Amino acid sequence: MSASKTYRAAQLSAKAERLATTHLKNVEIGKRSIRLYVSPAPVNFAERRSVLRALEQYGPVEFFKLMPGQGSAFISLMKESEAAAKAVCSSPVNITVPSSCKEPRSAVKVDGLKPRFEKQPSQPSNPEDTKFVIEITESPAYNHNGSSSSFLARVWPDFVTENRTLASTTLRQSLPNSIAAKGLSHWAIDFGKETTMDSRKIDRVQTRNWIPTKIKTPPREPVPRAVGEWERRRMQHRRQSEQETRTTSEDQDT
Repeated sequence: MSASKTYRAAQLSAKAERLATTHLKNVEIGKRSIRLYVSPAPVNFAERRSVLRALEQYGPVEFFKLMPGQGSAFISLMKESEAAAKAVCSSPVNITVPSSCKEPRSAVKVDGLKPRFEKQPSQPSNPEDTKFVIEITESPAYNHNGSSSSFLARVWPDFVTENRTLASTTLRQSLPNSIAAKGLSHWAIDFGKETTMDSRKIDRVQTRNWIPTKIKTPPREPVPRAVGEWERRRMQHRRQSEQETRTTSEDQDT
């Protein structure tokens, strides 16, 4: 087998391997993908947060998003397929959301560079609570690639959570103890600290690894003498024609 055929076969093998890996990954993600329908539709952050907390009772949640244009439908991706199956089997789920937050709030007062945190009493709660019914179904066909391509739509990377700045420390201590505090405490994130390789560069590196270390260029076939003589005469005739055309144009200008 020649070097070119070996290189082509290696490319096809690598492509088939990538397609198989992508297919297995999509199947695995489909087992963890679920869809939630909430009745009545949650209208504020506290109600949507309560839906997420109810879902977290079955296991860690990697992705939770309100479906665009649908106020009562959510798409979620559990960390484990067993947790997703357990949530589907438990459907429907009934939850109760208080009309006001009963958690104490914090106030931040800055004295120079040292912030001080003071607890404030919460407002009296309304005895009327809101009840919601959550229906959970499987959603293996949902495409999570577009949603997970952004850093803002998935779990914070390690270099973000380990970055301790004055702003993140202040927000972490001042925000209420809720599901939103962990994400809101990371402020002004520098994604440039995490070096990522371009996808096209990854393909080039993988392809380079498949190339044999020594590839000999196949020898060129000799050109027949008759063909070479014909090509030489054709080029000579073209140069003569160009010279005659140039001379004619100069005579006309004079």
